[in-house]
Amino acid sequence: MREILLPSASVLLGVCLGIYGALLAWRQDLFLHFHDTFVNRSSVNRHASWRHDIHRPQYRTVGILFALLAVFIVVKNAMLLFAHLR
Repeated sequence: MREILLPSASVLLGVCLGIYGALLAWRQDLFLHFHDTFVNRSSVNRHASWRHDIHRPQYRTVGILFALLAVFIVVKNAMLLFAHLR
């Protein structure tokens, strides 16, 4: 059971990281909406200084790196799952 549970959880977390990274890289407005909905709803967070700089290329690069890391995590753990299910 443990051989299936850990890769399954890793695939789920990898998909979440991929969504987060893709939104940060290509759809910053949806990223902010997603972040506000699921992370912290305080009014202090809505006026943070990083929110004004989100359209800078550095944030896009970080988002692309998150998305690539997520693809690696999902593929690696999906291969482990399929190998175990054979």
